[in-house]
Amino acid sequence: MTYFLVKQRVLSLANAVDGWLIRLFIRLFASELCSFGAELAWFIGDWRKFLFLLAVAIHRTLKSA
Repeated sequence: MTYFLVKQRVLSLANAVDGWLIRLFIRLFASELCSFGAELAWFIGDWRKFLFLLAVAIHRTLKSA
């Protein structure tokens, strides 16, 4: 295997890991944002919105696990 092929494989692996980390960060951020929205709706007193956002946060957390 030549140096060029090894370098290409290492770079493609690094890009794959980098993309995976970015997707994981986006999922965690979206989950936290939904949780914050649920807490905010709780303080406002809108029960339907609170329950919806709580269900979305639980669904996203279970989906990403």
